[in-house]
Amino acid sequence: MLGEDFIFLKDLKSSAVISIHTKYLNLILESKKVFEYRNFIPKKHNGYFWVYETSPTKELKYLMKVGKAIVFPDKINIDTYGSARFNSEEMKCKYAYPILEIYELNCDLSYSVLKQHRFVPPQAFSYMDTYPELFKYIIDYGFISSKGIINEFL
Repeated sequence: MLGEDFIFLKDLKSSAVISIHTKYLNLILESKKVFEYRNFIPKKHNGYFWVYETSPTKELKYLMKVGKAIVFPDKINIDTYGSARFNSEEMKCKYAYPILEIYELNCDLSYSVLKQHRFVPPQAFSYMDTYPELFKYIIDYGFISSKGIINEFL
Protein backbone atom coordinates (compact mmCIF):
# COMPACT_ATOMS: atom_id res chain seq x y z
CA MET A 1 0.00 0.00 0.00
CA LEU A 2 0.98 3.63 -0.18
CA GLY A 3 3.35 4.98 2.42
CA GLU A 4 2.30 6.82 5.55
CA ASP A 5 2.60 10.19 3.83
CA PHE A 6 -0.29 9.15 1.56
CA ILE A 7 -2.80 10.26 4.18
CA PHE A 8 -2.01 13.91 3.47
CA LEU A 9 -4.53 14.48 0.71
CA LYS A 10 -3.68 18.18 0.54
CA ASP A 11 -0.18 17.17 -0.57
CA LEU A 12 -1.59 15.01 -3.35
CA LYS A 13 -3.84 17.87 -4.37
CA SER A 14 -0.81 20.08 -5.04
CA SER A 15 1.22 17.37 -6.82
CA ALA A 16 2.37 17.81 -10.40
CA VAL A 17 0.53 16.13 -13.28
CA ILE A 18 2.79 14.78 -16.03
CA SER A 19 2.13 13.09 -19.37
CA ILE A 20 3.83 9.81 -20.28
CA HIS A 21 3.50 7.84 -23.53
CA THR A 22 2.00 4.35 -23.30
CA LYS A 23 5.26 2.72 -24.44
CA TYR A 24 7.13 4.16 -21.45
CA LEU A 25 4.32 3.45 -18.99
CA ASN A 26 4.42 -0.19 -20.03
CA LEU A 27 8.16 -0.27 -19.33
CA ILE A 28 7.52 1.28 -15.91
CA LEU A 29 4.79 -1.27 -15.11
CA GLU A 30 7.16 -4.08 -16.11
CA SER A 31 9.85 -2.58 -13.80
CA LYS A 32 12.15 -2.16 -16.82
CA LYS A 33 12.13 1.63 -16.57
CA VAL A 34 12.69 2.66 -12.96
CA PHE A 35 13.51 6.34 -13.46
CA GLU A 36 11.37 9.11 -14.88
CA TYR A 37 13.53 11.56 -16.81
CA ARG A 38 12.54 15.21 -16.85
CA ASN A 39 13.99 18.69 -17.33
CA PHE A 40 12.29 20.21 -14.32
CA ILE A 41 11.66 20.04 -10.60
CA PRO A 42 8.19 21.43 -9.93
CA LYS A 43 8.17 24.26 -7.37
CA LYS A 44 5.50 22.39 -5.40
CA HIS A 45 7.25 19.02 -5.68
CA ASN A 46 6.23 16.71 -2.86
CA GLY A 47 7.37 13.31 -4.09
CA TYR A 48 4.29 12.42 -6.16
CA PHE A 49 3.35 12.77 -9.82
CA TRP A 50 -0.13 12.21 -11.21
CA VAL A 51 0.35 10.46 -14.56
CA TYR A 52 -1.69 11.15 -17.67
CA GLU A 53 -1.25 8.43 -20.31
CA THR A 54 -1.12 10.02 -23.75
CA SER A 55 -2.80 8.98 -27.00
CA PRO A 56 -4.30 6.53 -27.81
CA THR A 57 -5.33 5.89 -24.17
CA LYS A 58 -5.85 9.52 -23.10
CA GLU A 59 -6.51 8.86 -19.41
CA LEU A 60 -5.31 10.13 -16.09
CA LYS A 61 -4.31 6.70 -14.92
CA TYR A 62 -1.65 6.54 -12.20
CA LEU A 63 -0.19 8.11 -9.12
CA MET A 64 3.58 7.74 -8.99
CA LYS A 65 5.71 8.14 -5.88
CA VAL A 66 9.24 9.22 -6.75
CA GLY A 67 12.43 9.68 -4.80
CA LYS A 68 14.84 12.58 -4.78
CA ALA A 69 15.97 13.38 -8.30
CA ILE A 70 19.47 12.56 -9.49
CA VAL A 71 20.75 15.78 -11.02
CA PHE A 72 23.02 15.57 -14.07
CA PRO A 73 26.07 15.40 -14.12
CA ASP A 74 25.59 12.97 -11.19
CA LYS A 75 25.26 9.43 -12.52
CA ILE A 76 22.67 6.68 -12.18
CA ASN A 77 24.53 3.73 -10.71
CA ILE A 78 22.29 0.91 -11.97
CA ASP A 79 21.78 -0.41 -15.49
CA THR A 80 18.18 0.29 -16.35
CA TYR A 81 16.18 1.75 -19.23
CA GLY A 82 17.62 5.15 -20.13
CA SER A 83 20.40 5.23 -17.54
CA ALA A 84 23.27 5.06 -20.06
CA ARG A 85 21.71 7.84 -22.16
CA PHE A 86 21.13 9.98 -19.05
CA ASN A 87 24.67 9.42 -17.77
CA SER A 88 26.19 10.34 -21.15
CA GLU A 89 23.98 13.45 -21.55
CA GLU A 90 22.62 12.02 -24.81
CA MET A 91 19.11 12.19 -23.31
CA LYS A 92 19.47 15.90 -22.55
CA CYS A 93 17.42 15.60 -19.35
CA LYS A 94 18.65 17.23 -16.17
CA TYR A 95 16.74 15.13 -13.63
CA ALA A 96 16.18 11.40 -13.12
CA TYR A 97 13.48 10.66 -10.57
CA PRO A 98 13.65 7.14 -9.10
CA ILE A 99 10.20 5.58 -9.35
CA LEU A 100 9.49 4.13 -5.91
CA GLU A 101 5.85 3.16 -6.29
CA ILE A 102 3.14 3.44 -8.93
CA TYR A 103 -0.56 2.98 -8.30
CA GLU A 104 -3.40 2.69 -10.74
CA LEU A 105 -6.39 4.98 -10.25
CA ASN A 106 -9.55 2.90 -10.17
CA CYS A 107 -12.15 5.39 -11.30
CA ASP A 108 -13.17 6.46 -14.80
CA LEU A 109 -10.71 9.18 -15.80
CA SER A 110 -11.11 8.85 -19.55
CA TYR A 111 -10.58 11.91 -21.71
CA SER A 112 -14.33 12.63 -21.84
CA VAL A 113 -14.53 12.66 -18.01
CA LEU A 114 -11.37 14.77 -17.79
CA LYS A 115 -12.86 17.32 -20.22
CA GLN A 116 -15.94 17.63 -18.00
CA HIS A 117 -13.57 18.75 -15.21
CA ARG A 118 -11.75 21.19 -17.54
CA PHE A 119 -8.58 19.10 -17.49
CA VAL A 120 -5.99 19.91 -20.14
CA PRO A 121 -3.26 17.29 -20.71
CA PRO A 122 0.05 18.86 -19.69
CA GLN A 123 2.84 19.48 -22.20
CA ALA A 124 5.51 19.55 -19.48
CA PHE A 125 3.54 19.51 -16.25
CA SER A 126 0.66 21.16 -14.44
CA TYR A 127 -0.60 20.91 -10.87
CA MET A 128 -3.59 18.93 -9.64
CA ASP A 129 -4.77 21.90 -7.57
CA THR A 130 -5.49 23.62 -10.91
CA TYR A 131 -8.36 21.11 -11.21
CA PRO A 132 -10.16 21.10 -7.81
CA GLU A 133 -13.32 19.48 -9.22
CA LEU A 134 -11.27 16.68 -10.76
CA PHE A 135 -9.40 16.08 -7.50
CA LYS A 136 -12.71 15.87 -5.62
CA TYR A 137 -14.02 13.41 -8.22
CA ILE A 138 -10.96 11.18 -7.77
CA ILE A 139 -11.29 11.23 -3.98
CA ASP A 140 -15.06 10.62 -4.10
CA TYR A 141 -15.06 7.79 -6.65
CA GLY A 142 -12.63 5.16 -5.63
CA PHE A 143 -9.23 6.74 -5.89
CA ILE A 144 -6.44 4.14 -5.92
CA SER A 145 -6.25 0.39 -6.37
CA SER A 146 -3.87 -1.78 -4.43
CA LYS A 147 -2.13 -2.79 -7.68
CA GLY A 148 1.14 -1.11 -6.87
CA ILE A 149 4.61 -1.68 -8.18
CA ILE A 150 7.32 -1.02 -5.68
CA ASN A 151 10.94 -0.81 -6.81
CA GLU A 152 12.64 -1.72 -3.55
CA PHE A 153 16.18 -1.82 -4.91
CA LEU A 154 16.26 1.96 -5.43
